Amino acid sequence: LGDRGLEGLWAECRAKSFMHVGGGGRRRRRRRRRRRRRRRRRRRRRRRRRRRRRRRRRRRRRSKMDFER
Repeated sequence: LGDRGLEGLWAECRAKSFMHVGGGGRRRRRRRRRRRRRRRRRRRRRRRRRRRRRRRRRRRRRSKMDFER
């Protein structure tokens, strides 16, 4: 069932992509996959930068509280 299941999934993916595109599906399929990969990489980089900024802000707030005391 494992091999047959994989072949069935590939056949379903190909059929669905052809239904959405309606001819010449190979070129448009490659473009869609590249766009999705680029978006995921950009989101991961943005999340890392935001986390670093938040850590710096917390350290600055703690130092200000120490000076006020």
